[in-house]
Amino acid sequence: MALNGPDYSGPSAAQLNAALVNTKAEVEAGQVKAPDGTRALVVEPGDNLSAIAERNNTTVEQLLKDNPQWSLDPAGNPGTRDADLIYPGEVVFVRPFSENGPTQTSAPDANGYATFQNQRDGVPVGEPYRAQVAPNGYPANSEIVTADGLSIRTDAKGEPLTGPYHGTEQQGTVQGEPAYRSYTQDYVDGVPAGAKHYSPGKMF
Repeated sequence: MALNGPDYSGPSAAQLNAALVNTKAEVEAGQVKAPDGTRALVVEPGDNLSAIAERNNTTVEQLLKDNPQWSLDPAGNPGTRDADLIYPGEVVFVRPFSENGPTQTSAPDANGYATFQNQRDGVPVGEPYRAQVAPNGYPANSEIVTADGLSIRTDAKGEPLTGPYHGTEQQGTVQGEPAYRSYTQDYVDGVPAGAKHYSPGKMF
């Protein structure tokens, strides 16, 4: 799984204690697994846990639960690091606090696919689905619910799709079996921007 962000540039494993830091390279190589329901974010220069929590609709307290290598009181919690000292290229596991959005409910498989469940106001929306985990932790090429409760479609990077989407839609049956037709539809910022244009010819 490829992650966006810089390579690790903090103290060496020997200096810091390897068990107390999860680096971008370790997560990409599968040596460190994200806790179920979280996504991996790479620390950028100038980042701190408060800023990361605010950007991702969660709390510092929740970040500390999912990243037990850090503590607000390392002296009183042996085997932890000061939460005020994070380094570019290390990974924070983030669990969205919002009751809206796609929740990852399984760890990624060898091909980078995981199970997701959309939810709105804490209630599941639709059926669980499999999707590739994008570099930003969101499902790629999927219809998702955002943290604001809006339904959008994502691109291969997990960002709101702008451009054409190529899909299929069931339109009746052929000899008792579901029949589908291909279509193209333009999107802007994850929202449809025009009608579907169906492919001519027989359904399949």
